[in-house]
Formats: sequence, structure tokens, C-alpha cells
Amino acid sequence: VLADSLPGLFLPSDNLENSAPEPKSEKKKLSINFDFLQKLGKVLMAVIAVMPAAGLMISLGKLVQMAGADMSMIFTVGSTMESIGWAIINNLHILFAVAIGGSWAKERAGGAFASVIAFILINVITGALFGISSDMLADPNAVTHTLFGKEILVNGYFTSVLGAPALNMGVFVGIISGFVGGTVYNKYYNYRKLPDALAFFNGKRFVPMVVILWSVIHTPNALIPPWITGHTTAKTAEMITDHSQHAEYVCLDTPGKQV
Repeated sequence: VLADSLPGLFLPSDNLENSAPEPKSEKKKLSINFDFLQKLGKVLMAVIAVMPAAGLMISLGKLVQMAGADMSMIFTVGSTMESIGWAIINNLHILFAVAIGGSWAKERAGGAFASVIAFILINVITGALFGISSDMLADPNAVTHTLFGKEILVNGYFTSVLGAPALNMGVFVGIISGFVGGTVYNKYYNYRKLPDALAFFNGKRFVPMVVILWSVIHTPNALIPPWITGHTTAKTAEMITDHSQHAEYVCLDTPGKQV
């Protein structure tokens, strides 16, 4: 009788079930793509595995030079062995570019070729962006200005890469170039949408054009880590200088005490 007189007070069982609060959905856990990390590790190991061999050649070359210091022939052999090791160490950036680009792309030769193009362009762009010339690299007192107007020495921040002045970015520029070349090749190697007048550049021939554009776009990414490295190095050198001056003051203040 009460239910008939107050129909809004009592709800059917189905409505009660539907009106129950829904359980809170659990937060999605951060998914880690282990296949990507495994592939990345294999790509990097292709170059890292060469570094011990380079170090071994440098060490053996030094030993041979020490053993045959009086014999020019043996000394030349040791010097050549050392030069082979340093040739690998000093060109790790381009080795990273070729290894990553060739391993990341669907076709090794095409990806490596695109990565080398990106490597050359990024280095040339950084040198031209700061107005660095070959004469400035040879001058230890030459200075230039950053994008924020701060004056910095050319020596240490810039170097010669494949005969052209470029910002000293170490192996990071090779890693960026490798991923740019491999990614661009995988995305555009089968591109067939150009007009008939430009049909010659369809497919794999279209990849270098896109690499040129991507190299310009990704140049700022290559500038960030060297700026951090250079800033940290400058702070470390300043701390060492302050410590040396303090140690010199202690030695002068306390005669006969050595530091």
C-alpha cells in the first residue's frame, strides 16, 4: 500500500543496480616498449663494440713505439697502429650516424645514405648559424656570440667536421642524424605522389629532399646537449681555478707547507 501511495520512494531492483556507483577505473600503468629498447641497444652496440678494439690498437701502438724507439721502422709501425685507433675514436659521431641509420631503416644502404646526408647538413648548419670560418678555428683567441648574445670562445666549442666548421656536439650529432635518416627513409622510401613533371624524384629519390628539411628542423635538438655540456665544463673549470687560487694562498700564508 505504501509503495502504491508513494511511487517515487521505492525503485525497482533493476534501477537500484543501475544507480549503484561505478567502481573507479584503475590508472593505466606506464607501458614500456621493450622491443624498441632492445632494438636501440643492438643499434648502439654496433658502434660500442668497436671502441675496445680502437683502445687496444692505441695501447699496442704505444708499446711498440716504446720498444722500438731506436729503430725508425718499428717506431713507424707503432705510430701507424696508434693512428688507426685514434681514427676510430675521433670519428665515432659519423660511425653512430651510419650504424643507427642503417640498422633503423628497412633498407640498410638507403638508411645509412640518408643518415650521412643528415650528419653533413646538421654540422654545416651549426657552423653557418654562428658564423664560424676556418680562419676562426685556427685562431685560439677568436670569439663568437650565442643565440642569446653571450660571447664565447670558438676554441673548444667549435671544430672541423669533414672539412667544414661545426659546433662540437660529439657523438650526439651522429645519434640524431642516424635516427633522422632511418626514420625519414622508412616513411618516404615508397612515396609516389609527386606530379608527373617531378616523377623522377618519386620513391627512394624523394628521401634526400625530406632529409634536408628534417635536418634543418632537428638542428635545435642537436644544440641542447652541447650547451649543457659546455655550461657544465665551464662551471667545473671555474671551480678548479678557484680551488687552485685558494691552495696557492694557503701555501703563501703558511711557509714550508705543501699542497
